[in-house]
Amino acid sequence: MAAMLTTLDHPVPDVELDRMEQQRTALAETGRRLYPDVLPCLETLRAEGMHPALLSKTDGWLQRRRLQVLGLVKLLDVIALSGETGVASPDPAANTQGTLAAGNPRALPIDRTGRHPVPAGEPCIADLCDGLTS
Repeated sequence: MAAMLTTLDHPVPDVELDRMEQQRTALAETGRRLYPDVLPCLETLRAEGMHPALLSKTDGWLQRRRLQVLGLVKLLDVIALSGETGVASPDPAANTQGTLAAGNPRALPIDRTGRHPVPAGEPCIADLCDGLTS
């Protein structure tokens, strides 16, 4: 974070940086809630013998901490974070990496807001329950 802020011409003293990082970590642990369909969907997929994977355009350690706090780590066979893999969409390898590692034939993007464009002809769902029948 220090390097990023310095690059943005906003250097921060170490004491302030430590406080900011503690605040960011606390928000990661308490500032997130799951949509109500997430746990039932993942449990159903696992019960049907599927191997759920998470592909996310985020950093590594903070996202892993969020997933742990939310109870998702135990329900996901693969967690592929662009901050760890070095690959992010729109690079097709971002989807291929996680889905193949989980033994899944394809990724099924979820866009609950309609703000994330999906290439023409590619499936996309707005709700995890939609994915159970796709």
